[in-house]
Amino acid sequence: MAGLTTEEIARGCHLPATAIAQRIVRAKRILKEHRVVFSAGDPDVRDRLRSILDVIYLVFNEGYLPAAGQTVTRGDLASEARRLACLLTELLPGEPEPQALRALLSFQLSRWPTRAGPDGALLTLDAQDRTQWDRDLIADGARALELARQGERGPLLIQAELAGCHATAPTFAATDWDAILARYDELLAIQDTPVVALNRAVAVAMAAGPAAALPLLDRLAEDPALRGSHRIWAVRADVHLRAGQTRAALADYDRALDLVTNEAERRYLSTARHQAEEDPMPAFRKSPPGLIARFDELAQLAGDADRKLMFGYPVCVLRGNMFMGLHQDSLILRLAEADRAEFLGRYDARLFEPMPGRPMKEYVVVPPALVDDDDAIGEWVRRSRTCAEQLPAKKPKKKG
Repeated sequence: MAGLTTEEIARGCHLPATAIAQRIVRAKRILKEHRVVFSAGDPDVRDRLRSILDVIYLVFNEGYLPAAGQTVTRGDLASEARRLACLLTELLPGEPEPQALRALLSFQLSRWPTRAGPDGALLTLDAQDRTQWDRDLIADGARALELARQGERGPLLIQAELAGCHATAPTFAATDWDAILARYDELLAIQDTPVVALNRAVAVAMAAGPAAALPLLDRLAEDPALRGSHRIWAVRADVHLRAGQTRAALADYDRALDLVTNEAERRYLSTARHQAEEDPMPAFRKSPPGLIARFDELAQLAGDADRKLMFGYPVCVLRGNMFMGLHQDSLILRLAEADRAEFLGRYDARLFEPMPGRPMKEYVVVPPALVDDDDAIGEWVRRSRTCAEQLPAKKPKKKG
C-alpha cells in the first residue's frame, strides 16, 4: 500500500505486523463486497482529509528513516510524500492542516543532505553541517507554517512548530529546548501516545539534564508499544551516557542492537557503543554553588538578557541567542572571531567541547582565575553580549 510493505506500515503505526495484515485483508474484503468505486477526477477530498494526511505522513516517515535496509533514507518515498502534501495545499488552499503537513515535511527535508556522512553513516543533529541545509525548503516551511496557524492547534501544527525550532536554530547549542519542551507538553495533552512521551523525554534531557529524564525513560521502557522497538533503548543509552552511567548505557545499547533492523542505524549504534566503552563520557555534574552565585553576579552585567536553563545549566540569552553559560565547573562565553582569537592568545584558554572531539568553535572556556577577576571578566562578558547583539534575532516561538 502506497509503496510500503506490511512490516513498514506496522512500524509506522507501532502495531504488530500480523495486526496490520489482518486490517488490510478486512479492508480489501469490505471494498470488494460494497463495490466501492474511487473517482479519480473528484478533487474534493475533505471527507477523507484526515486519512489522507495520515497516509502521507506515514509514507514520509518510512522514507525519512526506513524500518530496514542499508541506508539512512529513502528519497523516493520522502520526496513523493512532500509532493503529495504540496498538492493537497493546492487542492485545498483554505485548509490549515495540509499547510501544517507541508511545513513539517519541508522543515524535515531541509536537513536531507546532511543526515548521512560520505560513508552513509547516520549523522545526528549536533553533528550535521547546518550551512548545507536547504534554505529554500526552510523558507517554504515557514510560509506554510504561518498559513497553518490560521487554524486550530492540532497535532500536525505542533509537530511542524517543533520541526521549525530545529530547522531555524543557527547552531545545535542555540536550540531553544525550553520552547521545544513546551510544545511537547502541549502535544502530549492532545495526543497522549508513547512515542510523543518518548520525544518529550528527550527534550527534558536536553532542557533540564539527564537526571530529570531517566525516570521518564524507565517508565516508558515498560510500555508494550515501545519495549519491542530499538528506539527507546537507544535514547535511554544516550541519556545514561550523559549521566555518566556507562554500564547502564552499554546494556541499553546491546538491547537496541538486538532490535534494530536498519543497517545504517545498526552501524551508528555499534559505533556509539564502542565509543562509550572506550571513552566514557564524564558524568553529568551540576555546577558548584559558588560558581552559580558568580554567574548570577556576571549575569547582571548582561543587562536585559534572559536567564534560562540549557542542558540543566544556567545560560544568558539575548534575542534568542545564547552567549554566556555554565557547564559543569566552567564558565562559557560566546565571542566574535576577532575577540575569540584575542582571548585564546591572551589567556591559557581553550574552545568549549561539550563532548570529546566536538568543539563548538564560537565558544571559549574561561580560565578559573579570570572568572574571579572583576575588571577583566566584566569586559569579556560585555564583548560576549555584543556578539549576541550582532547575531540575527531568533524569532520568538509562539506558545499556546
